[in-house]
Amino acid sequence: MIFEFLESFKSFNEKTVNETLKFYSKQAEFRDPYTQLKGRNEIDAHFKKLAKRVENCEFQYFSIVDNKEGMAFASWLMTLKVKSKLVPEIKLFGASELHYDEGFISYHRDYFDTKDLVTSLTPGWNQIKKILTR
Repeated sequence: MIFEFLESFKSFNEKTVNETLKFYSKQAEFRDPYTQLKGRNEIDAHFKKLAKRVENCEFQYFSIVDNKEGMAFASWLMTLKVKSKLVPEIKLFGASELHYDEGFISYHRDYFDTKDLVTSLTPGWNQIKKILTR
């Protein structure tokens, strides 16, 4: 079940979001550094809103560990392109903690460095970083 769930996230966009959402239980929780959601309805609304803004969002998985007792972890690289010409493509390393029961995700928490996300969105940051690290 975990592998099917992660496979549904490999390419996240408006066309694939419903496939991903079907894995969450009615009482599921989702957390990341910016968001805390309770219940499939909140997760559904949030993910659909995100999917509308995404041109392309791909996940490459490096390690997936499933203890077969209701808990799994996955490390990943997310490559994100939003539907704005002003925002560059974003590459972000992270990990997901997943709890599941009876074939559904009950808890999903994403961990990633928010600094990496903010600096990737800051125009000119790469030039500043090169100057500072010389």
